[in-house]
Amino acid sequence: MTRRLSVAFTPAGIPGDDPLAGTVVVIDVLRATSTVTTALAAGAARVLPVATPEAARERARSLDPAITLLCGERGGRPLAGFDLGNSPAEYTPGAVRGRTLVFTSTNGTRAMLRAASAERVILASFLNAAAVVRDLEAGSGPVHLLASGQDGRVALEDLLAAGLLVARLEATGDFRPDDAARIARTVREAAGADLAAALGRTDHGRELADLGFGADLEACARTDVLDLVPVLRRGEIVAGDQAPQASR
Repeated sequence: MTRRLSVAFTPAGIPGDDPLAGTVVVIDVLRATSTVTTALAAGAARVLPVATPEAARERARSLDPAITLLCGERGGRPLAGFDLGNSPAEYTPGAVRGRTLVFTSTNGTRAMLRAASAERVILASFLNAAAVVRDLEAGSGPVHLLASGQDGRVALEDLLAAGLLVARLEATGDFRPDDAARIARTVREAAGADLAAALGRTDHGRELADLGFGADLEACARTDVLDLVPVLRRGEIVAGDQAPQASR
């Protein structure tokens, strides 16, 4: 029996109250899911997604300050008083290894929190696309790809990543894409081989370049370079099936 494969173009496309069966895959290519995956690959112990900068500061106050970092952005810009922004380049082993990251972003963390009641939630980007496909192939039940979007609007970069996942999952013969998934696949096919250039043509890609983060477009366009699947459960994101830690 083939499994349902759907795409939501923004978080409004999935229910926020009733738990979804199967797996929700949150995608925010520019840049939250790319950054969180990079952070975990660099040895961060866990990432705690929160909705607002104020909530991030409050959460951090309840944690051990020796191992906790405040991380995130608003409007693409780093936040005053925070330790790290939302550029993958900042999340090096020297900066984050063994640390708890309290993380907030304009769009990505909102999508993560919207999906949090689903049966299972993982994070995807171009960086870990192959690992995500293997994870989903090994699972069961429907798969819902959730594009984070930008300020409630469709974000092309997220559809590009969703389309890549759709094409690879459909090729297994085990998945039945819905119309939105087929649209995402068509968008990815039309974008061509140069993903960095495609990201640079998106609204958010242009904004990031204007803010001085053009290098992040190249970093986030790298495909299949991280063999790791971030899993969100009980309010924190960890690598793979690593058990969540108890908060202080």
